Amino acid sequence: MLESFCDKLAKEWSIESGFATNVPNVFAIPLEEDLEIVLTAIKGGFTLMSTLSPVIQDNKEELYIQLLSATMLGQGTKGAALALDEKENIVLSQTVTHISQYREFYEILEDFIDTVDTWRAVVSAEK
Repeated sequence: MLESFCDKLAKEWSIESGFATNVPNVFAIPLEEDLEIVLTAIKGGFTLMSTLSPVIQDNKEELYIQLLSATMLGQGTKGAALALDEKENIVLSQTVTHISQYREFYEILEDFIDTVDTWRAVVSAEK
């Protein structure tokens, strides 16, 4: 399912190489030179994940509180979650457990891209 959705998206966006990676059931959609969304197929759905930015040392605590509040209260995340990875990069992730139509997939992806853009701007303003 995810593979066929990604193939259709690549055709719509005129990306001849597609979004497949060397890892089975994992797809990478480039947004900018240093930004991509990684989609991974799971049973009945898929996950989306994007690394937004490294954590800046200044105002760390304020940023952590803002990220935690947004995730816990669902403010500006459209169902996704903000977290830190093992290298202290800010990541946005979302799990979709059921989807059956391409239109749903596309709308979820659009919302995720909007959320990535919003939080990259927020994080950049913190620098």
